[in-house]
Amino acid sequence: MVLIVNAQPKGFYYYSRVGLGTSEFYKTSNVNQQSKLALNVGIAGNYQFNKFLGVIVEANLSSKGAKVIGTEPANFTSPAKAYEDIYRLFYAEIPLLLKASYPISDNFYIKGFGGISNNFKLLGTYSRNYDDPNENDQLDQEINGININEQSVILGIGFEVQDKAEHLYSVDFRTNRAINSFGNIKNSQNNVITGYNNYYTIGFGFSF
Repeated sequence: MVLIVNAQPKGFYYYSRVGLGTSEFYKTSNVNQQSKLALNVGIAGNYQFNKFLGVIVEANLSSKGAKVIGTEPANFTSPAKAYEDIYRLFYAEIPLLLKASYPISDNFYIKGFGGISNNFKLLGTYSRNYDDPNENDQLDQEINGININEQSVILGIGFEVQDKAEHLYSVDFRTNRAINSFGNIKNSQNNVITGYNNYYTIGFGFSF
């Protein structure tokens, strides 16, 4: 994740941000999974008590989930079918973060941040893609059974660079790990998938 804020020792600042990375389920009931693209965008307010300590409140839209690899067993009428299931879960995330910065020079800071995010489910979709091109794929079906609310822990590190116009350009790495389950969701064979959301992103942003 990248943050950009006006480079002043204290006060209230706004910024926008975008993050890209990978998402997966953990503690999941299905072990044959792969990570998928994670994307989050949002805006935030940063109150800086001084050049070392601040607090951040963000409002983000986030896409996370996982890919699950499997095989439908053969029966009397058809052979076994290899497939890839894609679970896309969309949330509105409201993180509250404590930020610590340390100036290396007048225009370069390293930083760390962490806190709790309250996340609200917006939509979940499910797709099944078969390896056999002659099979009919199942695309973007809405998922039922996702919990409305989850909480997660966010931790991140990075750096900020100040330009002549007194803006900070910041690059950092973020983890977002749920502390409660996303619920019980079913695939096209009514098999239940349970687990917890987890993603990693590198982000970019700018002040406004």
